[in-house]
Amino acid sequence: MHICKHFKIQELVPPAVFDARGERAWELLDERMLITLDKLRERYGPVTVNTGIRGANANGTAYARRRARITA
Repeated sequence: MHICKHFKIQELVPPAVFDARGERAWELLDERMLITLDKLRERYGPVTVNTGIRGANANGTAYARRRARITA
């Protein structure tokens, strides 16, 4: 399991998932995506992945979009 060096889990999953799983929410995300996020950050600097942590709508998180494709 990869835990990002440059992103908080709250930036990558909806608040309900973080509330239910906390730091264990890392387990729900594809390790290849997490590694890629870290590499992108190291190469290009800071980027905005999701503003949900700052109070905006978090339905557009990587986890939410992935779940939508799986259940559709």
